[in-house]
Amino acid sequence: MSDDTDNPPEREMKDFQFRQMKKTRVFQPTEDLPKERTSLLTISNKFGLTFVGLDRTFKVYQTQDILGADKFDGNPNEVVEGTPVLADVTVDLSLHHLALSSDELTLSVCGISEAGGLSFTFYDVRTFMNKARTQKLPFASLLPAVAPGSLVQDLKWNPVQPSMLAVCLSDGCLMILDVTGDVKVQAQLPASNGITCIGWSPKGKQVAAGKMNSEVSQYTPALEEKRKIPCPSFYTSDPVKVLDVQWLKTFVFAVVYAAADGSLETPPELVLISLPKKDERPETKYLNFSDTVYGSCTERQHHYFLSHVEDWDLLFAASAASIEVSVIAARQEDKNWELWILEDASRAELPVTETSEDTLPLGLAIDYTSQQAIYITDEKTLPPAPTMLMLSTEGILCPFALLNLNPGVKQLVAPPSVLALDGERPPMPGESQ
Repeated sequence: MSDDTDNPPEREMKDFQFRQMKKTRVFQPTEDLPKERTSLLTISNKFGLTFVGLDRTFKVYQTQDILGADKFDGNPNEVVEGTPVLADVTVDLSLHHLALSSDELTLSVCGISEAGGLSFTFYDVRTFMNKARTQKLPFASLLPAVAPGSLVQDLKWNPVQPSMLAVCLSDGCLMILDVTGDVKVQAQLPASNGITCIGWSPKGKQVAAGKMNSEVSQYTPALEEKRKIPCPSFYTSDPVKVLDVQWLKTFVFAVVYAAADGSLETPPELVLISLPKKDERPETKYLNFSDTVYGSCTERQHHYFLSHVEDWDLLFAASAASIEVSVIAARQEDKNWELWILEDASRAELPVTETSEDTLPLGLAIDYTSQQAIYITDEKTLPPAPTMLMLSTEGILCPFALLNLNPGVKQLVAPPSVLALDGERPPMPGESQ
């Protein structure tokens, strides 16, 4: 897709491993492969909860019940059935997006009704813990006035302001919502802007919006444009659009570009963009990592799941069209980005089905609450580590312990807090299932 560019540096990395843990079945597989853009897994590290969705159901688990299956002897390839569930909620929507606010007290649930109408519903997370509420109902909802069949293209809660979220729809519009006891549209850009994806700055002061015209614009929460990042010059022969964006640091972005015509045969490419600081003169740097995950599926809408572990200077990238996860790291000596090449046994790959078909991700999230030591051999265990979880198209939750054995890395895990029920927002008046 791109013209010739400098190859980014690669490093064979033996000191980082994805260690496969026992998988958990959370849903029965659907008959048809889910094809739309989805993000159906989110984790509360504050309260130790895991939220998963598929079709018309979402479920809430205590994360320790998912990870605890690995304590027991047995084959690490086995799939654990019957894990206890905190809440099992059926809705009148075909779900395609779950996400948590920054205080992890609000769960947004987005989907399409049978009539084709887009719906946003918002649940108080305390409701799922409240045994007195047998029906788990939302405290607020929004039915945006959009064309039937419009989907959530991307949705990101502000990382600092717990009531603020940005959402762009498949028609190209962008909204900033304020969710307290109800939902208000604070700012909006019309569909003519061709917004395709969004990502907040680490401090939540601006939102980056990728566009159909291949630009990335930085906006304030009032949607006042502050800066444009032009398309890399190596995309001259074939037009591209921005598929996904992750704002890594003030002047550093991970941007995924895809063929502008939506071709599913053309794999997207991951580019690291470094902007010059305000008092610097050098040009913007574009480092093209191309297709780091070797996507092979041509049936699903393209989507990159990007997850940044800031304290380790690592970026994980998974694709809706691929079984594996790539690792891009900022080198400690000069902060230049490189692709880590892991040993075969240290990679994160989703399992194949019983008929040897690939399974693909519906969501990706990282847990930082595990308190169990990691068994290596009878003589060797490692301290608790973060865990990356992926939800597969077969309804299986696949955890991988992140073993970062590089010198001087921070230990990132901490036990979750108990979630008190004080302040729970009651369901909307007249709401019932």
